[in-house]
Amino acid sequence: MNPRGECLKELRNQQFILKEHGAKHDKYYSAELNYTVTVKRSNFDEDDKRYILQEIKRERKRQGK
Repeated sequence: MNPRGECLKELRNQQFILKEHGAKHDKYYSAELNYTVTVKRSNFDEDDKRYILQEIKRERKRQGK
């Protein structure tokens, strides 16, 4: 699976839902965290995946969840 597909799978596992579908980005929202992440649709690589998952981890830690 490509990095974007792996990232989307992980987002779904963490209860993120597709909030908005755009031409260049998709927005995923977590009601639990009240947090939105933007996932670009092209040129997505391992660094992008790592960055998004780290941001979610930081947000969970910030909220104490």
